[in-house]
Amino acid sequence: MDNSKLSKNFLSWITQNNFKNSVIIEIGSGYSTLFFSKYFKFVYSFEDNVEWFLKIDSLLKNKIISNVKLSMFNKDILQNKEFIDLIKSADAFLIDNNPIYISRSIFAKLIHEYKKNDSIIVLDNGTWNIDAYRFLRENYYCTDFPYEREDGTATETSVFFKKIETKNKSKII
Repeated sequence: MDNSKLSKNFLSWITQNNFKNSVIIEIGSGYSTLFFSKYFKFVYSFEDNVEWFLKIDSLLKNKIISNVKLSMFNKDILQNKEFIDLIKSADAFLIDNNPIYISRSIFAKLIHEYKKNDSIIVLDNGTWNIDAYRFLRENYYCTDFPYEREDGTATETSVFFKKIETKNKSKII
């Protein structure tokens, strides 16, 4: 059983698509880290909460999962050359961090700036992180996977793909 808090329909979509040669960057680790390790070639997972980091690290070691690199991050990550180089080469991204420390819209904009054209961005809980959701929705086509959490709150996991190209990018002032 998967303990991930992502939409079950989204998780099903992952299993139905071929990501076996793909690299994902996960901002905010969790049970999804374990899930992604089964379907992606490699998972770079970044966490800012020490307790959660230690929990996921222990799970990874107990299950002997070798295709995941789990790292702690702080606000310096936004200017970290190695992190930006990872963004440039990754095939998929999950933005699912605690937005109190660094907002999800900041990560969305950073990924947007550096990612490959054909990579996808996944945002969890877009209904709760509306700035990130709006920014991504303005720039990419999107498929939403709505779901109800165990506590009864409604939210969604959203996949953003293919950049929206506009014929006239100039703005009227």
